[in-house]
Amino acid sequence: MRAFGCLLVLVLAAGIALFIYRNALTQTGMPPQEQIDTVGVQLDLQAIARAEKIYLVSHGRYGTVEDLAAERAIPFSGENRHGYSYSAEADGDQHFRITARPVDPAKTSWPTLAIDETMQVVQQP
Repeated sequence: MRAFGCLLVLVLAAGIALFIYRNALTQTGMPPQEQIDTVGVQLDLQAIARAEKIYLVSHGRYGTVEDLAAERAIPFSGENRHGYSYSAEADGDQHFRITARPVDPAKTSWPTLAIDETMQVVQQP
């Protein structure tokens, strides 16, 4: 009888965990493809920001996305990746901001994302 009680508690705990997991996945309200592409864009922004830090050490200033691509610091050109285009604004060695804007006509309502030297991805209005 004790084993049955333990098994019942284990099954209930697994059910609750599954409910919480499924609820967390559907909480964003985004379609699955938008979620996938947005995560890809966030990873790209983090990679570009890390490349900016390395570029700063070797060149004494932050570079453009084109500079980073030319030096092969990033493995893409920044144009139309995941339906987004990447651009960089740099203030010498003080500040940079990389912005990812949707360029695919089917994705115009998708979020514009950005990252700066704080390494935090934010959604722009």
